[in-house]
Amino acid sequence: MNLTKINLFETDVTTYFNSDEEYLQLKENINAAVNESKEIDVMTSNDVNTASHYLKNFKSLGKKIEDLRKRVKQPFADKGKEIDEFFKTLANNLSLELERLDSELRAFQIRERKKAQEEAERIRREEEEKAIQRGIEEEERRKKRGEVIERIRESANEIKLADKSLNDDNIKKVLNKMNGFPQDLTEDEWEYILGTKEELEIPDVEPAIVAEVQIEERKISALNTSGLHTRRSKKWRMIDFVSFVKSLSDSEIGLYLEPNDKAINTERQKFDFKANSSLKGIEFYFDESLV
Repeated sequence: MNLTKINLFETDVTTYFNSDEEYLQLKENINAAVNESKEIDVMTSNDVNTASHYLKNFKSLGKKIEDLRKRVKQPFADKGKEIDEFFKTLANNLSLELERLDSELRAFQIRERKKAQEEAERIRREEEEKAIQRGIEEEERRKKRGEVIERIRESANEIKLADKSLNDDNIKKVLNKMNGFPQDLTEDEWEYILGTKEELEIPDVEPAIVAEVQIEERKISALNTSGLHTRRSKKWRMIDFVSFVKSLSDSEIGLYLEPNDKAINTERQKFDFKANSSLKGIEFYFDESLV
């Protein structure tokens, strides 16, 4: 190989090869062959033979171009691989620690989320127990009030029997003078006590309803000053293809069975990160990455 001694890194490629004898000779041969070939028109069998000769020659010249290119480039390619391997060791060392810290931060985030969920569940249970206790106490209070009203009604009946000339207002005055008489009787209770209403309707105690408790977890973004934060990506996965297909209408089959899953991806984006799947046989979830 007769390549120039000029340093390729110190000049441009054209200048480098224009001073190389092998390249210049190859270029001259190619130009000559191409100029000769331009004169050929395939009209006779002899022309076929001549054209075939040039085609064979062009393939040979093409191989020489490729061989020369590879010989010039190969030392640089080899050196590039050597450089890549050299830095790969350095990068691998960094990558291993990056992955370890990334895993540590993810584990921390998971622990914080679990702690928040457990705390929310603890508070919810406490509130539920309190609400149930309030319900029991309210039921007991209503029961006792009902018993008091029944006794007052019995007293009202006794007063009526003792003095039939008393009207309702007079009976109320007599009852109000009794020890421990409640001063907050409703109109319905008075009607029941005085006998104008046969039954006293006591509404049922409302069932204990506890609102969902939300405990905010500590987030990576709030715990560092380096701008590191988590990024969520909405994802989905097929868990039962048969159920998925069976759930589709005729008009949906062509839409949701596209090779690129475009329709499913679009459907997933409509819902929140923690939302349940709107498609049978498919699970919605999300990934978190540190950025």
